[in-house]
Amino acid sequence: MRERDIRGVTRRKRRYLTKQDAKAAPAPDLVGRDFTAAEPGTKLVGDITYLATIEGWWYLATVIDLEASSGC
Repeated sequence: MRERDIRGVTRRKRRYLTKQDAKAAPAPDLVGRDFTAAEPGTKLVGDITYLATIEGWWYLATVIDLEASSGC
């Protein structure tokens, strides 16, 4: 894309609805950046995102078992 000077189109200015509390303590890193697990069900991680569609916003949540994904 850089070689051909192609860029994505931004439809509107990004709004941030959540305001960070500067006084709040950061969340603890319970995994400790170790993404391996000895047996299934001992380390689970997740994420959530939202997608703009013609019908409105769709929310996508995932849960991943690190033991099952450690062989990838």
